[in-house]
Formats: sequence, C-alpha cells, structure tokens
Amino acid sequence: YFAGLTDAEIGAAMGVTDRTVRPHWERARLLLAEMLGR
Repeated sequence: YFAGLTDAEIGAAMGVTDRTVRPHWERARLLLAEMLGR
C-alpha cells in the first residue's frame, strides 16, 4: 500500500503484475533504510 494505492493498482500503472510490485517495494524500503542508516 503506497500513496493510497493497492499493489494491484500500482502494478496496473507500472504495467506489471501485483505480485511483481511487492518485492520491488520491499527492496526499495530496505535500500532507503540503509541510506538513512537504520
């Protein structure tokens, strides 16, 4: 859930499946946490 959108809605906007969205989102969160030193 990001910016009020479900994984399915994000996937539709990006042209990928909702199952593809979740791993990308989780990786982005981990990278951001690393950058912020958490």
